[in-house]
Amino acid sequence: MKAAVAELRRRIDSGQLKAMDDLNKTMASLEIEHATLTRIPTWPWPPGTLRGIVAAVLLPVAIWLIQQVLQPLLAR
Repeated sequence: MKAAVAELRRRIDSGQLKAMDDLNKTMASLEIEHATLTRIPTWPWPPGTLRGIVAAVLLPVAIWLIQQVLQPLLAR
């Protein structure tokens, strides 16, 4: 993409605008490739899985800790 943008700027600066169609197609293809790569997930599982695991494991632990802190305060 950097090379395509550099070529675009070079052609604009030098006034070589006749063969811009090929460069336009190249840049459009690079944008499509970039959009496709950004949609590929980086984790091997669906996005909500980690949230579910954290909720199932950490939420009970957090509730237990809150109970341990509040129990002495409420026993007074």
